[in-house]
Amino acid sequence: MLKQRDLLDTQGHPKTEAFEIAINTVSADSSSLCKELWTHSNECEICSQRANEALKKAYGE
Repeated sequence: MLKQRDLLDTQGHPKTEAFEIAINTVSADSSSLCKELWTHSNECEICSQRANEALKKAYGE
């Protein structure tokens, strides 16, 4: 799903934009995107940082 929506960087990691979309969009489509992103971010330091950046942007510090 991330690849189809051009939300991966050149190394195959989800872009911060992907996390922002997942946080700010409520739909069936974003539900599976959220699950995919958060599962991956729990296993990957780069994506964990991007998830945190997106959360800070959405909800403040």
